[in-house]
Amino acid sequence: MFYRFPKDPEKHLLWLKAINRITVGKNARLCSKHFEAKYYRYGIVEQRRFLLPAAVPTLYLCPESENNDIEVNNSELTESELQINMSFCTDNTTSEHEKTYNKLVLTHNETKTTFDKQDKLSNEEQMLLQNNMQQIKNTEESNEESEFNQDENLIFEEIADAQGNRKRYYYPSHTDVKSKHRIRYIGDVNWNVICHNPSEARYYGVMAVKEIKALRKELNVRKRKIRYMRKKISNLQSLLMD
Repeated sequence: MFYRFPKDPEKHLLWLKAINRITVGKNARLCSKHFEAKYYRYGIVEQRRFLLPAAVPTLYLCPESENNDIEVNNSELTESELQINMSFCTDNTTSEHEKTYNKLVLTHNETKTTFDKQDKLSNEEQMLLQNNMQQIKNTEESNEESEFNQDENLIFEEIADAQGNRKRYYYPSHTDVKSKHRIRYIGDVNWNVICHNPSEARYYGVMAVKEIKALRKELNVRKRKIRYMRKKISNLQSLLMD
């Protein structure tokens, strides 16, 4: 079984250092025999073996081992590019690889530190951001309160919904409700006028709900009367037939 090189830059560099390579192809893989048993976990189904994220190749990487070549599987590379002959890993080349690796790690850490500094805000900037958010929240709350305090003569009515929760509905006291021409039916409402006044529209909406409930109750009463009359007529017809 072969395993791909990790995508994480730090782990990728550790694998490269372990096999004394500067770079490998994007589809390069390492054979499973180069990893110790502690780097594997076994699945419940069929005891399948999985490589742990922290795994680093450590086995059969030295010239003294029976197999001096590290097996790297890559379908896009030639055979000479796939194999690494450990006999060429002299002290000079190893030192060069070590320097290259350290340079890559240093560059990676510097880049990571730069991005971390760009992402993090200073304490002053964080405090300023929190203050601005709090001011926006306070402004929104004050606007909601002032919407109902603009008219001191606002009156309200509490209506309970189907769940029993009571909600307060505000409307102006100087609306047509208090005038001589009291609106009693939905047809009496001038929708073109109240659509520009949210408070009045809310009140008449509540009134419409009340009227619908009253009409529904009256309709149920009439239905019961009709059923009673039909039953009575049916009984009279039965008597006449006898």
